[in-house]
Amino acid sequence: MKWVKIHDGSYKFVEDSDTRPSVKLPKKKLGVPFIPFSPSWKKYEADMHSDNTKVAIAASEKFQAEREHAMKTDSRARNWEEGRKQSWQNDKPAFAKKIQEAGI
Repeated sequence: MKWVKIHDGSYKFVEDSDTRPSVKLPKKKLGVPFIPFSPSWKKYEADMHSDNTKVAIAASEKFQAEREHAMKTDSRARNWEEGRKQSWQNDKPAFAKKIQEAGI
């Protein structure tokens, strides 16, 4: 069995008796490319720290509503949130972890 080129970017695995010349397959990265998750509710963070209280309150309500909706419907958002919480937990000093575990 050997690989033969059909046309650019297209190859076929055929019997050795096929008259077409065999070729080596080009190297390709396997798997799906990593696309980092960007939360949709981040667009409200700047307005949440606004000096105008009406703008800040409206932005925080939109932020919370969009975040809660994403947590219910989007598995990538839930995984991102769990990873964020885990990284915070890993960055805590040992004494803070002991206090948290003790429930004090």
